[in-house]
Amino acid sequence: MKWLTAIALLVVLSAVEGDHKPHAGNKICRFYSEIKEDGFRTLALIGLSQNLPKSTLEEFKSLIDQAVVTVAACCKEDHHKDCDKEEVEMFQSEVCASQSVAEKNGLKHCCEMSGANRTDCFVDHKSKIPVPISQEPDVPAQENCEDYKKNEPLYLGNFIYHFSKKHVMLQPQVIMGIAHKYKEILKTCCHEAKPQTCFTEKKEAFKRSTQERLTELKSLCFIREKYGDRVIKAKKAIQYSQRIPQASFEQMQSFMERVSSLTATCCKGSMIACMKARKQLVEEVCGNHPIVSQCEHLSECCKKSVTERGSCIETMKVGKRLKSLSEHYEVHEHLAELCQTLKGNPEKAMGKVVYELSRRHTDGSQQAILRHVRQIEMTLHQCCGKEDVGTCYKTAMDQSTLEKKIEEETAYYNKLCADESQLGQEGFKKGMLVMYTRIMPQASFELLDSLASQFAEIITPCCKQESKHRLLSCAENKVTNLVDATCHKLNPEKINAHITHCCNVSYSLRRVCIRDIKPDTLYKPPPISPLTFHMGPELCSNNVQEMLLATNRLLYHLVQQKTTITDEQLNIIRGLLLHRGSQTGNSKSQYFDALDGRLEWGHWGA
Repeated sequence: MKWLTAIALLVVLSAVEGDHKPHAGNKICRFYSEIKEDGFRTLALIGLSQNLPKSTLEEFKSLIDQAVVTVAACCKEDHHKDCDKEEVEMFQSEVCASQSVAEKNGLKHCCEMSGANRTDCFVDHKSKIPVPISQEPDVPAQENCEDYKKNEPLYLGNFIYHFSKKHVMLQPQVIMGIAHKYKEILKTCCHEAKPQTCFTEKKEAFKRSTQERLTELKSLCFIREKYGDRVIKAKKAIQYSQRIPQASFEQMQSFMERVSSLTATCCKGSMIACMKARKQLVEEVCGNHPIVSQCEHLSECCKKSVTERGSCIETMKVGKRLKSLSEHYEVHEHLAELCQTLKGNPEKAMGKVVYELSRRHTDGSQQAILRHVRQIEMTLHQCCGKEDVGTCYKTAMDQSTLEKKIEEETAYYNKLCADESQLGQEGFKKGMLVMYTRIMPQASFELLDSLASQFAEIITPCCKQESKHRLLSCAENKVTNLVDATCHKLNPEKINAHITHCCNVSYSLRRVCIRDIKPDTLYKPPPISPLTFHMGPELCSNNVQEMLLATNRLLYHLVQQKTTITDEQLNIIRGLLLHRGSQTGNSKSQYFDALDGRLEWGHWGA
């Protein structure tokens, strides 16, 4: 299969000059002409991998070959009538043409439907496919490089196949972008003198950035489901007002409507509709020459190939402050206009505030800006009907400014950075594990250990970035994405009332709400047993990951037994554990047996 060229292309819906032949008028031929055969094969591979969990890569080869023949026939003079179908309908027809494939993958009932009903059935089926839980084998770099050099298309095709099966609702262009980044690692490291060192360094960064991107996209869908389109528009308005301050409010408002609609389409899981809408939106943005010419970073993105533009625009740096823009946006100077707009169109009124604040405060996180705007909105509702609106507004806001909020939140993350620098990433992770266990001891060790790891992996690179000006935006945006995903994944009601409350408050308050939760003193821990504080040689394992997992599990059980345990008490226990290094042979087992007893029956203190 010709996947290599397609991966270099990245996004399959790259535009080409129109094919003026008569047969190019049908939808399928236009689609096929745009993406070419290699692009079609890649798109088909992703679509089949996401929809057919029971089928193998080898089975896909014949399906894709047949699909190519069917679709290519639409570009002939005597094309068949099915060529006027929608692209998604053609894809489904090719799957349903094989009764054995449809039955094997549980799609027989979908294939008996037609039109929108069949599309909805396919998407619903896909959304319920269990995620494979098998761990990725740790293959030596040399072996990876040999396989890559031996058959590059097959190697990368395997990557796409397995990645797509793990992420069935992920947009194809995102999968192809991730595959492209992985290919770049292979191209770089497989030509190094020490490929293993190169792989170890680059793959960790690749995994982290991939996980952050996946969490961000999932978070958008969770937010839309829970809070609706208004929050999506507000988040994206902040993001793009900071990056493209040259755009007028009217232009930004129109753009947000399109972004909101795109998010809804992509979150539904309709692969082709999502890609087509995204391509059209990117083309419109890059086609706005007055804006593009004024915005350096946007101009750079729009000069890239069509396949790279979307991801470039999504991640481009913030724009420079416009010289014509005042340093502050004083809401009280625009009260008459805002109050008037608020009566008939509250969303537009607050959208204007979001836009003006974001253009001026590129150091603010989306959440910090939204928290301040939320306070402004409540104040406007309180004061706009009053005779002296200005006095009412100033009194209610009580000198509360976005600058102060940004300063306070940045100080919080600066402290986290200082802790991470002092303790190292593993020590910092243990501190987060203690914090999470204190506030939700009902949660499993696996969940809390994963949360602590993800939090540490977010904070470390944000603290090390060159510009401290962007610390808050980097850290809080990503931490909030993690909170969104966690609240969606777990059932808050099964944890405790505090977590339930925080997962259900206003979007912008979720993260600070969880930060402010006190240790759960109402939790009744399970009775202490010999297994509660089990200690053994694994605490001294030469395998670093095994040793860290064992010590973290012990730490979890300690804090779970007493959520109000102090840092001083934990340090005493840590001192006892550090003594393990001097133990050898039988004395090691005897030492742990003795320590086990001391922890099990020891005095915890008040």
